Amino acid sequence: MGSIGRYIFRTTLGAFLVVLASVTMLMWMTQALRNVDLMTNQGQTILVFVGITGLIIPLLVLLIAPIALMIAVGYTLNKLSTDSELIVMNAAGMAPWRIFQPFLAVGIVVSLVVFAISMYVSPKSLRELRRWATEVRAEVVTNNVTPGRFAVVDGRMTMHVRGRAPNGQLLGVLIDDARDVKERVTILAETGSMLTNESGTYLILENGTVQRHVATQRDPDFIAFREHAFDLSRLSPTISFIRYSVQERFPWELAYPPADDPLYKEQPGNFTAELHNRITAALYPLAFLFITFAYLGAPRTTRQSGDPAGSHHRAACLRHQHHHRAGRRALQAYRRNVRAGAIMTGTLARYFGMRFLGAVIAIFIGLVVLVAMVDFIEMMRRTSDMKDVSAILIAKVSLYRVPHLTERVLPFTVMTAAMFCYLNLSRRLELVIARAAGVSAWQFIGPAIIIAFVIGAATTTLYNPISASLREESARLEAELFGKTRGFADVGSGFWVRQRSDEGQSIINAKSSSQQGVQLAGVTVFKFDDSDHFLQRIEAKTAALHSGFWRLEAARIYVKDEPPADHEIYDLRTNLTLTPVRESFATPDTVPFWQLLAYIRLAENAGLAAAGYRVQYYQLLAQPFYLAAMVILAASVSLRSFRFGGVQRMVLGGVLVGFLLYVMSKVIGDLSKAGLLSPVIAAGLPPLAGGLTGLMMLLHQEDG
Repeated sequence: MGSIGRYIFRTTLGAFLVVLASVTMLMWMTQALRNVDLMTNQGQTILVFVGITGLIIPLLVLLIAPIALMIAVGYTLNKLSTDSELIVMNAAGMAPWRIFQPFLAVGIVVSLVVFAISMYVSPKSLRELRRWATEVRAEVVTNNVTPGRFAVVDGRMTMHVRGRAPNGQLLGVLIDDARDVKERVTILAETGSMLTNESGTYLILENGTVQRHVATQRDPDFIAFREHAFDLSRLSPTISFIRYSVQERFPWELAYPPADDPLYKEQPGNFTAELHNRITAALYPLAFLFITFAYLGAPRTTRQSGDPAGSHHRAACLRHQHHHRAGRRALQAYRRNVRAGAIMTGTLARYFGMRFLGAVIAIFIGLVVLVAMVDFIEMMRRTSDMKDVSAILIAKVSLYRVPHLTERVLPFTVMTAAMFCYLNLSRRLELVIARAAGVSAWQFIGPAIIIAFVIGAATTTLYNPISASLREESARLEAELFGKTRGFADVGSGFWVRQRSDEGQSIINAKSSSQQGVQLAGVTVFKFDDSDHFLQRIEAKTAALHSGFWRLEAARIYVKDEPPADHEIYDLRTNLTLTPVRESFATPDTVPFWQLLAYIRLAENAGLAAAGYRVQYYQLLAQPFYLAAMVILAASVSLRSFRFGGVQRMVLGGVLVGFLLYVMSKVIGDLSKAGLLSPVIAAGLPPLAGGLTGLMMLLHQEDG
């Protein structure tokens, strides 16, 4: 490979790495949002959060690498064609095969990386993710059971204690275990204490009941006990207790599974299908490479016609000519304004602004499609062991969740669009011409800042209410999906709240909620007396909060040693009002922007903390400033001329800074929700830090 081949290889590989890093980071952010509770609810550090969520990156790279390679090859060929380098190579006698060789070399490198990830790295990371998550669950059980809070130990296991005695004894213990899809086990006890010996770690429960509800039966079984040992060692990260899915198994385990493997007996076809997917994964980058090069690899000029992709290329050339003519007209208008002593207004500002807006729209649409695809694949994986699950329902759940995920990564999207816009203008020398005509950097990034501010305002006032409503609908559909197939809790542990009334204490569990907790579905109620002695269990189809009571419909009441009693309507007394119910059942993300202020006032009037709603409210107010800061930050790393080199390093540096800003916003947001930081500071610090960083870099580059 000669110097020209090495030049094409470096350009293609560099573009591939930039696209892969940017898109993977965006996809990682959308997936990491689901695991923020590791820090907020389970007391883990940010290192554990980043470590656990980072283990899904190999799987994301496996999905994104072929698409990133296609984009990189298309970018390189377009660059070579626009700069007439392909025409010069063809005129110098270089055969198409010689031009294709460096692209093929990049494709082979990417294919080898994808092959290594699919065969070893991806299953290894998924296994490590399973082990690490199990350690976190065990630590939550043994160390982080906080009185009054419902601790989610596993996705389908919840623990709760009413209080803790001076001697460390737990009071009012509830353990709800729905990890087995065939049955749900609920253990209620008056007291409990930890015991550790050579056999393991146990939670010794006294004076309670074990309620076992088999999925095929209508009514649960009740067993009273004086003492019961709950084995916490089952949550420990012992390899022998872990049952790996097909995605977590190595190729040799898929090719030669043990004959007595329970999963192999249930799903023998999945083993063969997964093995074939692993083998063919390395072919996708090469296939995408061949298609892209066949379509764009032929050298063409703007005067050429009759080529295989001539009509499309001519349309692209006409668009390029239109952009150049528009730029020249804008510069001519600007020169006339300068001679007249006027400042830049009109055509040139609109031209730069529309180029930025077009980039934002294109990247946002691509992000929506990519997020929907990744989320749909993840949902299909999670429901792979369920029968009679409609793919349309799964797609609907994923589609309704996409607006919320894309809203959270919108600042990163705007920054990427700004970098793409200014790099494209710089590569086509339009920024060079603008600078030569006396236009400063502050003048041609001004329109983008204004547009970003408008986009932020529209996101807060229009897009957020739609996103919040669709997210709540997605949660409801998800609860119906998993509730229908499993018979019990939703993908999380459901929604929990403890209440007290003149009838005693009770714990309410619901599979799903709507209207921020006012309407519940799939309701289970456990009633106790003041000594934590279990009285009765109530199963109801729905529950609605009224003044002083919950109205349960289609209720079935279970009392020990008595037959079940059915009630079409049953009123459960409560001391809860709308505000604490919203605090328990609603999350700030599901509350539209226009209702957040009312929620804050209700919480304050009731004497409750509303930190989560305050943080969400101020973050939405700061959204326009955050997007404007992202434009300034992007401009500081993308205005450099390609002739000076080092553009790719600067772009990667900008991506890294944007990622650090995102992590900082999440950390300080959680600190504010915990009452350790003012919500105003938590919302204003990320845009302030990003804007000042970009501003200082621009001042250094432009004004020395």
